[in-house]
Amino acid sequence: MRYFKAFETIAKPLIIWNLWADSLEKLTEMGEDDNPLILPEDDVPATVYGVCPLKIVDGELVNRTSLEMSEFETEYGIEKDLIDQFSLLNFINTGTFDFDFGTFPMDERSRLLYDALNNTTTAIPDTLIMNFEGKPYTLTNANKTGFLEAYYAKLLLLSTPNFAV
Repeated sequence: MRYFKAFETIAKPLIIWNLWADSLEKLTEMGEDDNPLILPEDDVPATVYGVCPLKIVDGELVNRTSLEMSEFETEYGIEKDLIDQFSLLNFINTGTFDFDFGTFPMDERSRLLYDALNNTTTAIPDTLIMNFEGKPYTLTNANKTGFLEAYYAKLLLLSTPNFAV
């Protein structure tokens, strides 16, 4: 059995576990067999809400309070939501939509161009837009509305949260 020693850290998971001895015999030789910060490998807890559920108080390992764990649960939920939102943005950035027998990218740079086109109220000169294959496509005033409708329909589809009911 291997033995691990707890060390406090400022950053989460707040406690890290370092291998301290490869056997009870080695641990005893080191004079650490009674060290309250050392646990057998099977007793080292998994992180919960991104933190170790144990903390060091007066040189001993103790359970974190339910209030502490509740606060960590809240933080974890917020962090998870941010990660989910970032993943959704990546999903949108790699998306495409079809228009006029072509496929067009939905990356952030392209979306800025499409939004600029949408917010231009006057007639625009023909605009070259890159399709998904990197080839130019000529967007005219005649097909601008249809192009933007196809774009916004796909953007809505990709960016609408999928709430589990």
